[in-house]
Amino acid sequence: MRKIMFLAIAMMLFIGSAMAQDQQQRGNRGPANPEQRLKMRMERLSQLNLTDEQKAKVEALYKDQDAQMSKLREQQSGGDREAMRANFEKMRTEQDAKMKAILTPEQYAKFTEMNRNMGPRGGMGPRGADQKAQGEVKEKAAEVKADATQAATATDKAAAKAAKKAAAKKAKEEAKLKKAAEEAK
Repeated sequence: MRKIMFLAIAMMLFIGSAMAQDQQQRGNRGPANPEQRLKMRMERLSQLNLTDEQKAKVEALYKDQDAQMSKLREQQSGGDREAMRANFEKMRTEQDAKMKAILTPEQYAKFTEMNRNMGPRGGMGPRGADQKAQGEVKEKAAEVKADATQAATATDKAAAKAAKKAAAKKAKEEAKLKKAAEEAK
């Protein structure tokens, strides 16, 4: 009994230290507060060479977005996840339109490209590259599926055309036989 208890304690200590080490390697990233998120977003947008006026507008937009997101989460906590997702998507679309109005066309193009390279939850790095690669694979799969559908349709059309020819040929032969039978009477 003591051995089992000792092994259980040793195992718990080992797992705890492994988890702590993993968290330390990931940089102890926890949920960022609104100020930290704003700072990270603005640092990321520094690549766009925003004017002071644009920076002020973008900061106001991001602050408004955080407030709206928090409000939506509170309103729909424990509710219909699909409705929540639809509301978040609608809000993102509106925010994107506002961002497009603030940025120049060149800046907006670069902004959308930067967002395409982001990870699934807004993080940058390898997940973003993985997500981009997965998107490309899905696009290729859709193209292959479309090509296969077109090939199947073409095959179906060719088969239908061949069947029509065969039916016409058979009808001609039957007509000849019927004519020959009538002449024989």
